[in-house]
Amino acid sequence: PEDIRVESLNDEQMRDLNRLKAWLYQKRTTVREDRERAERRQKREEEAAKKKEEQPALFDF
Repeated sequence: PEDIRVESLNDEQMRDLNRLKAWLYQKRTTVREDRERAERRQKREEEAAKKKEEQPALFDF
């Protein structure tokens, strides 16, 4: 809107904007890394279950 439009930002506003951008980037990468980590863990668990199912234990303790 025209009533809140500004042509330029002062130094404090620019610092705040850059801090916000850095925070958003950090959150995005953190979520992506957590999602990838969870997918790898799930894949590893599925492979372990499949291997255990295909090759039963030789000895029951």
